[in-house]
Amino acid sequence: MYKRFPYTKGFTNADIQIVSEEISGSSMKDIFTSYLYSTTPLPWKRVLSYAGLEVTIKDSIKKINLGISVQDFGEKTR
Repeated sequence: MYKRFPYTKGFTNADIQIVSEEISGSSMKDIFTSYLYSTTPLPWKRVLSYAGLEVTIKDSIKKINLGISVQDFGEKTR
């Protein structure tokens, strides 16, 4: 990409789609329309499985942290 689209010029989403289609040899229009130009979530489990990766979703409850701490000293709070 950087050889074809120098750093000073950059590249657009359309440029990425064109190069993707050249590499894959097929149209990427549906993929770009569904996942790049909309709010449809990317199917991470399926996509990453092509690279041999597995996605595990864990539900977790995180403790809220405001970045401050409070200590009681008798009738005063610091």
